[in-house]
Amino acid sequence: MSKPIMQQFSGDFEKTVSIMQKLIRNGAIDPKARTEAVGIIRDLDARNFDLCAEAIYNRLCDKIKYVRDPAHAEYVCDWFNVARLGFGDCDDFTVLGATMLMAIGITCQIKVTAYQTHNGKPIYSHVYLEYYS
Repeated sequence: MSKPIMQQFSGDFEKTVSIMQKLIRNGAIDPKARTEAVGIIRDLDARNFDLCAEAIYNRLCDKIKYVRDPAHAEYVCDWFNVARLGFGDCDDFTVLGATMLMAIGITCQIKVTAYQTHNGKPIYSHVYLEYYS
């Protein structure tokens, strides 16, 4: 069983996204992740990516509770630990969703949102998943 990866908050969103990408790549080739994803879409037409993505999204919404990370810390968990624990924040939800989608051949990417401070420096506040049908 893998342990959560913890990155202390440093404002370095590139490092967080890099960790997420690695966890997704590793998870997408994990036979257990593929089995979980196939179990979700078992009764669907697997060629219909929109239908499969919607089923996986709905399952995650039903099973994963949103819980913020502690102040001044960033936890990023692999797909297995997010599913096992049943909670996580936006980066955890993104890792789990992307892992499930990629395990069944659906291409996706991480999207990052930001807002500007008064000095023009971006502050990144949210990540989410975008898939391609």
